[in-house]
Formats: sequence, structure tokens, C-alpha cells
Amino acid sequence: MLRQPMPSRPLICVATVVALLAGGCPKDEPQLAEDIFAARLGEPLPSATDDQRAIFARGEAVATRRFTPADGLGPHFNVTFCAACHEKPTFGGSSPRYRDFLLVGQQLPDGSRVDLGVNGVLPQFAVQATSASPEEECVDAAGIPTGQRGARPGEGPDGAVAARRPEAP
Repeated sequence: MLRQPMPSRPLICVATVVALLAGGCPKDEPQLAEDIFAARLGEPLPSATDDQRAIFARGEAVATRRFTPADGLGPHFNVTFCAACHEKPTFGGSSPRYRDFLLVGQQLPDGSRVDLGVNGVLPQFAVQATSASPEEECVDAAGIPTGQRGARPGEGPDGAVAARRPEAP
């Protein structure tokens, strides 16, 4: 009596997976709600209330306002307005890779760490000339800050963007 060759194990596995996947596919596509997408990226949702649209417009005004040294920019800064970074895929979105920020600090002999720069962040630009950083300063990390839904970074209770003016000499 001749024995028939048994199908290979990989072939059996592939056939089993295909059979399981084919049986689990939904027959009908689910219906999507009409008001969950904006007409264009960067616009408020159609379902937004009047109050939410007002908040959106206020955020847009803050994000596009260009700051100068006279109204609080500096003495060190990374860009002059929020939307300079928050532009991908459209205004108000994330920031591209080249808009990273650098975390800097100094490791002390006792093992503790001291933040340098501005709250541990190395400013990219300055109103005045700057000098090279001492060797003991080091860049710890680079990254793009994650967005916070509903948060308005740096906004004070009176609705104004919190900006620190440099002290007059």
C-alpha cells in the first residue's frame, strides 16, 4: 500500500488562518455619523456648539499671534508664534521632526541633576548674542511635546498668554 505524502505544515497553517479570517469578516460596513469629521483639516467639527466654536476661534487667534521682545518674547525663545511648530498636517496640528526641543541639565557629583536652559529646555534662539555652553552641560533628550486636548499651554486665568518680560538692566 502506497502512502500519500502529507501536506506541509506551513501550508496547513496558512489554510487555517485564511479560513478563520474569511469567516470573521463583517458582511456590512458600519454607518458613520455625519457630524464627526470637519469639512477640512484644521476646522471645527460640524457638531461643535457655539461655545466650542468660540473657543476654537480664540485658540486660533492665540496660536497665530506673533510675539516680540516688547510683549514678552525672550530673552530666549524657540519660535515667535505657536503655529510655527503646530503645523502638521495643518495649522493647529503636531510639529515636524525638525521642531524638536532639547532637554539640558547638569549631573552633579552627588548624583543629583540640575535643569539648565529654561526649565530644562534649551532655547533655540535669543534676542541677544549667546555664548557656548560649558562642557558639563549636556543634552539629555530631544523630542516633540505631545499635545494636550483642551489645554492652552501658558495661558493664564485672565485669558492672556503668560509671557515673562526680561528684567530691565
